Amino acid sequence: MTARPGLAPASPGRRRLRRLFVVALVVAGALFTFGTPARTWFDQRQEISAARERNTVLEEQSRHLRARVEQLGSAAEVEQIAREEYGLVRPGEEAYGILPAPGSPPPPPLLSPPEPRSWWQRAWDTATFWS
Repeated sequence: MTARPGLAPASPGRRRLRRLFVVALVVAGALFTFGTPARTWFDQRQEISAARERNTVLEEQSRHLRARVEQLGSAAEVEQIAREEYGLVRPGEEAYGILPAPGSPPPPPLLSPPEPRSWWQRAWDTATFWS
C-alpha cells in the first residue's frame, strides 16, 4: 500500500472498524430490503388462514340453514311451529291458554347505594370528562 499524501496510513483497528461498519450497513440494507416483504408475506399467510377458517364456519352454517329450509318446506313442520310458537289454530278449533297461579309479584332486587367518592376522584372525573 502506498500512503496517501497528507494522510497517515490506516491502522489495523481502524480497517477492522471500517469493515465492521460496511458489513453492518450491508446487513441492515438486506434486512430492510428483504425483511419488509417477508413480514408482509407472513401477515398475508395468517390472513389467508383466518379467512379459510371463517369460510369453513360459514359453509357449516350454510349447510345447517339449507337443512332448515328443507324442513320448513313441509306443511307439517310449518303447522307445528305455528301451533307451538305462535299459538295459532286451524279454523273450527279452539285455543286455550293456561295462566300462571295468582300471587304477588316478587319484590324488585335491592340496589345498594354507590360508594361515596373522595373530592379528588370527583375532580379527576370532572377534569377527564368521566362523570
